[in-house]
Amino acid sequence: MLAAAAEPLLREQLAAPLKGMSEHGWGGLVGAIERLLEGERRPDTLTAGLDAEDTLIVHTLLTGLADPQAVTALLSGVR
Repeated sequence: MLAAAAEPLLREQLAAPLKGMSEHGWGGLVGAIERLLEGERRPDTLTAGLDAEDTLIVHTLLTGLADPQAVTALLSGVR
């Protein structure tokens, strides 16, 4: 998602996974991701109506967009 936000040509590759997520009850998060891809960056707008888990995901994506190194550091701790 982070790469697709910077490179619109990659967005097409997200269509199928996002559709699958939406079909499995993640429609609110998918909507937020789509708005992120369209350029929305206001956390309150993106997370309105989302549960805590989806809100955390959106905040992580926003952090990654603002500072890609932050996500690299976060992922380096995942085993």
